[in-house]
Amino acid sequence: AAFWYEMISFSNSSKVLLRNLNVNSLQADAVAAKIFKNLGVETISVKEGVIIRNVTFNSQFLTFNFKNCPDLFPSVIATCAGLKVDATFTGLKNLSIKESDRKKAMMTELKKINVSFEEISDEELKMIRPEELPFFTEENPIIFNNYNDHRIAMALSILSLKIGTIEMKNTEVVSKSYPNFFETMVLGI
Repeated sequence: AAFWYEMISFSNSSKVLLRNLNVNSLQADAVAAKIFKNLGVETISVKEGVIIRNVTFNSQFLTFNFKNCPDLFPSVIATCAGLKVDATFTGLKNLSIKESDRKKAMMTELKKINVSFEEISDEELKMIRPEELPFFTEENPIIFNNYNDHRIAMALSILSLKIGTIEMKNTEVVSKSYPNFFETMVLGI
């Protein structure tokens, strides 16, 4: 669900019904509702699941702790970059033992869109928002590497809503957790 939250945060006046999602679940995505509230996404429980919708967002600096939900890091940091928010991320120590070193991967790729970072420690990262996001042109293509990591691939691809077309190889990596992600994403937009 975190990737749908990311999409909604980039889409003005949008809403999506996520069927069978329970905000009281023990899954990390349940925490996504709380995290993304700070990024302008409201979560409403309904009989069929939850409705998420874009609401007014106006924040210049946010802090997030991923100690208990490290899998949400790629989508949250990509959202902060797309919304041009300064942010501090803590609880990052375990990110290097996932499918990729997610902290390093996201830092490397987000630098391609003018985001800069101050690495405080293995546990803490400060992101400095870009003044402007680049927009894809043939003279300035935006080519992301997904490090063979499904969450990196999905989080970066959604940035296309803010920066236009992106290029990425090995997109089939998303089949690990969300085989129809790209088909579903196109329908969601």
